[in-house]
Amino acid sequence: MVAELKKKKECKKKALNIVVELIDGELEEDVLLHKLRSINACHYEDVVEERFILKQCGYPMCSQHLTNIPTKKYSISSTYNKVYDITERKKFCSDLCYKSSKYLHCQLLTSPLWLRDLETIPKFKLFKASSEKNENVKQTLKSNKFDEEKKCNEIRSNEKLEEKLSELKL
Repeated sequence: MVAELKKKKECKKKALNIVVELIDGELEEDVLLHKLRSINACHYEDVVEERFILKQCGYPMCSQHLTNIPTKKYSISSTYNKVYDITERKKFCSDLCYKSSKYLHCQLLTSPLWLRDLETIPKFKLFKASSEKNENVKQTLKSNKFDEEKKCNEIRSNEKLEEKLSELKL
């Protein structure tokens, strides 16, 4: 029991240190992907929020500062005749950073950190705008915020299909 509590405390401490590093940014791609194993989706959301408070782009791989942050909560698209909630989008400097962040967020595990030893941790990937494999993901991420859970499930299923295809090619 004491060992479990100690492990839980260590995992939380490690996660908080990683959150601080992600808020500061300036990490290499492989370092970021490795550190994602030790945080939850809620930790990543904290990183995005803290970076926004510091007027930095919410995507940890981006070093841009936010300028001209919209004060409105909704955006009206006259081409699609839709009203979009831009509360999340305005935390990022561009659509690419927003999509990249959402792609990363959807891959993160939601299980408790101290139970990660018991489960297989997936290989995290960054969103590559030019990659043909991400065309389905790009289309998925264009949807409205209300479909976020659906987007995450589609991204996960696309990832599983890619893994199975790569196994078959071997």
